[in-house]
Amino acid sequence: MKKLYEEISARLSGGEKLAVASIARRIGSAPRSQGTRCAILPDGSILGTIGGGLMEAKTQEAGAKALSDNNVEYLKMRLKEKELAASGMICGGSVDILVAPWGEAEVPVSEGLSALYSSGNHGALLTKWDGEGNALAIGLYFNGQWHSSSGLTEELEEAAKEALFNAANVVRVDDDGGLFAEFIERERAPLIVMGAGHVGRALANVATVAGFAVTVIDDRSEFANEENLPWAESVLCRPFEGALEEAGVDENTFIVIATRGHMGDTICALDALRSDAPYVGMIGSKRKRGMVLKKMSDEGISEERITSAVRTPVGLSIGAQTPEEIAVSIVAEMIQIRRQNG
Repeated sequence: MKKLYEEISARLSGGEKLAVASIARRIGSAPRSQGTRCAILPDGSILGTIGGGLMEAKTQEAGAKALSDNNVEYLKMRLKEKELAASGMICGGSVDILVAPWGEAEVPVSEGLSALYSSGNHGALLTKWDGEGNALAIGLYFNGQWHSSSGLTEELEEAAKEALFNAANVVRVDDDGGLFAEFIERERAPLIVMGAGHVGRALANVATVAGFAVTVIDDRSEFANEENLPWAESVLCRPFEGALEEAGVDENTFIVIATRGHMGDTICALDALRSDAPYVGMIGSKRKRGMVLKKMSDEGISEERITSAVRTPVGLSIGAQTPEEIAVSIVAEMIQIRRQNG
């Protein structure tokens, strides 16, 4: 989601206009949850997705209309069984979708959203419009600050605090217009697990439950597959060398190395320390870890970089022995670091 807002911000700063669509309410088993978002460009193309099918097609139409009329559109989609089948959607339920035109005035909003997702904090994205669909205010409230080109009114602040307090969206719509305060929390922190053995598999499971977006990499097809790793968001079966570049690493990415030997560990550790990853956890015997650390130093990795990023032995000291217990200790350490940095 952070990347979506970075692209939105770049387009708005360049003078483009677009329409931002958000799922405001969901009833039943609609395909995507509240907070799912996309942007519709003037040519009708879309950035991101809110679920595909007929729902997304109608959202694109509303986005085009919002841009043409420069008005907020509030869709109440109650799809019947026949419409669901025609759209290819297998999920039932219904959704309300807010579509709002964003322009250069919303640059502070998109920039604020990128900052929020990096901070680990919560916030509220607010849109207020009148009975004619005119946007009266679009802004982001977090850490007690208002990111918007319009002023913060008492009504907006109260709605923001209500959304934050309840960790839920606030939606008020009538003939005179509406107010939508969307509760937003940081997107899941990315975790890359190098190795799909017993510990890597257990770690993918525990980390996903704890709110991490997990990618698992292994060069063995019998391990690196979706059947073996149903919890992972992504599974890559490929050689370890260069795999991190394919997976994508930034300053928020956690990396845990749990390959089957010191050669694999060394390749992964060197690539990890040449990236922006702030956390590189290593599993293995004292002897194996020592060999890998020496190789890092021999390859010119600075002592400062090694000391600041490498966790070995990885995980909090809780006497963990089984793969599942080790996974819990690692995830606990990552949560501790993530919250301290946030």
